[in-house]
Amino acid sequence: MPPTSSGTLTGTLTETVIDVADQHTVLDHIGVPGPTPPATPLPPPLPFASAAAYSAMHTTIAKPGSRYTDVFGAAGAALDRLSPQYEDDKFWNRYVPGVSLGNYQYYAWKRLLPIKASLAQRINFLPRPEWTFTVSPKPYALLFPFGWSTWLSLRVVGPHSLAELADVVQQIFQGRCLQLGGTTATLYLDEYLTKVGDGVRVDAFGGPAVVDAASAELVAVVTALAKSGTSPAPGALTTADEKIMLSLVRPGTRPLTHPFTDHLQTLGEQLEYVLSDDRKRFLWLEHLLVPTNRNHDHLRCYHNNTFQSLVRAGHLQALIDEVVGRPHSPSLDELFKSALDQLMDPPYKNVILKEFIQDPVVQASIAAGQKRP
Repeated sequence: MPPTSSGTLTGTLTETVIDVADQHTVLDHIGVPGPTPPATPLPPPLPFASAAAYSAMHTTIAKPGSRYTDVFGAAGAALDRLSPQYEDDKFWNRYVPGVSLGNYQYYAWKRLLPIKASLAQRINFLPRPEWTFTVSPKPYALLFPFGWSTWLSLRVVGPHSLAELADVVQQIFQGRCLQLGGTTATLYLDEYLTKVGDGVRVDAFGGPAVVDAASAELVAVVTALAKSGTSPAPGALTTADEKIMLSLVRPGTRPLTHPFTDHLQTLGEQLEYVLSDDRKRFLWLEHLLVPTNRNHDHLRCYHNNTFQSLVRAGHLQALIDEVVGRPHSPSLDELFKSALDQLMDPPYKNVILKEFIQDPVVQASIAAGQKRP
């Protein structure tokens, strides 16, 4: 059952978006293999081993409707449609400044531009029977030449309270609520990410012998996109309601070790704020929740940029960590230098990314990268 509010969380949400992604780093196909590679690393199925090949793939998949088979020559186990992740917007224009969108592919390697893949197998989300709103999932993978993220995007539509939203987040992270199309088994989130990730690894980088380093922490961003009624003001919440709000970024049963205010970052106004815990965020932007003009589009853009920033930054940190102990090679060194530069001075800066970069663990990765011989 959902947690119970003590009465101050009285507003109603009508649309919320939740994006969740894991993180895997694969490097043995680029340059000199690491300390424990397979006996003879094979070229990956997708052209991830060189700048020229990676740019050529971006040119191929820029055509609308491009599929995995257009690049590999046969259908994949998991991957279906492939497209550049970037668009002609402020976020990506900062990463490839002064270049028209039609020429981004020539900078795909140097600027670490990812590929978005839809998955061949649909996914079902199993709701609680008492919910009167819908939760619609869409599965993707985000591909870099040095790794991937299995990505699950969910849209909650229909009247739901913040307590019910907390229940949805809890169900996603703790319940058996995911079901792959054509199957009857229900999966926990980690089981789903592992099962789908195995297929992504095979399609993108090779078979089970491929060595990847996985992050233990998932990225998750939850954003309210539409609402009616009152809004949750952090300064007016009861202890019980603070607990509900924190469960949006701390799903599970872990005891609280810091007060609510340690997780709260205001963005100028009382009703403009972010709740944070590890790599999970909840966004409430009151001025964009007013249903006028293009506010909904701007709010969705803010959510997407936040999610992309966190996923990307995590990949860059992992790339730096993995490359530090490896021998030099031109291709790998170019990726490494770009990752280090972008993590030290991100082309697109927002409050959430700045907070991530100031984390002592991330700063330690940057420092180690700067000392690489």
